[in-house]
Amino acid sequence: MKLDRAEEILSNFEKLNILVIGDIGIDKYTQGEVKRISPEAPVPILNVDKEWDKLGLAANVAENLATLKVKVSMMGLAGDDESLEVLNHLFEKSSIENLTLIEQKRKTTVKQRVLAGNQQICRVDFEDTFPTKQTQELLAKLEKSLDKYDGIILQDYGKGYLTKESLELILKLLNSKNKFIAIDPSVTKELSDYKGATLFKPNFKEATFFTRALGQHEVSIKDLQGNLGAKFFSMTKGSEGMFVRSDSEISQVKTFSREVFDVSGAGDTALAVLTCSLISGASLVESASLANLASGVVVGKVGTATVNQEEILEYLKVNL
Repeated sequence: MKLDRAEEILSNFEKLNILVIGDIGIDKYTQGEVKRISPEAPVPILNVDKEWDKLGLAANVAENLATLKVKVSMMGLAGDDESLEVLNHLFEKSSIENLTLIEQKRKTTVKQRVLAGNQQICRVDFEDTFPTKQTQELLAKLEKSLDKYDGIILQDYGKGYLTKESLELILKLLNSKNKFIAIDPSVTKELSDYKGATLFKPNFKEATFFTRALGQHEVSIKDLQGNLGAKFFSMTKGSEGMFVRSDSEISQVKTFSREVFDVSGAGDTALAVLTCSLISGASLVESASLANLASGVVVGKVGTATVNQEEILEYLKVNL
């Protein structure tokens, strides 16, 4: 991709208003140094240097959008607990409109990663995954604010917020308004639950799951896209990059190699850039190229990270 074309596409991002709907949480990091093994059990002792919190799961998509100068709102689900205050602070700090629903007797999802230097040695999860009972509240809040959004991202982690019922009702409402709908799916659902997507973006593992559910053995992007009726299809496959299809031709958009520190959140970054680029009028291949550039930046950072426009352009210059 040429630098001036990338600049042109990215410059349109600040004109966009995007809504993210999905499972949300907090990524908590505890980082330090290991110098000895515990005398109590054969486990390392971590001397903690620092701790920090970040928006996680679908909220990481929203934070990526905000960092890319997109106006963004977030609809998710949290518990009425101590972590809710942290979550609200993180949304405010990132200038994300917080439309989160609160549910009693539910834990706010927290994923605590323990790092020795830059190496993750343990992860501790606090979460509930039972289906929400607030589907009607979600739909009412969505319908009230829907007209102002240029596109909607549904990020499904299978944690109970996007149920089969709510997905069906949400997609019906969004399609009635002719909204651009990007979906990152979960294997807790069937492929048919996502019919109505404009852009469908599974990773290879998810695509394989949906393929086998259709009674096939080898992943066929054409067949998956045909079953969905999605205008755009994008499948990420690790170091091989991204495979995309719009009309009839499948294209492979390769990754940009660099030293990898952490791949967590790279898919969220790719989804954010891919969606905004397509809405801004870029072709699918152009959008995938920018998404891969953005992912190349974040995998060089520790933890779930975000990327800004300047970092994408600088990384493109290096790889021209």
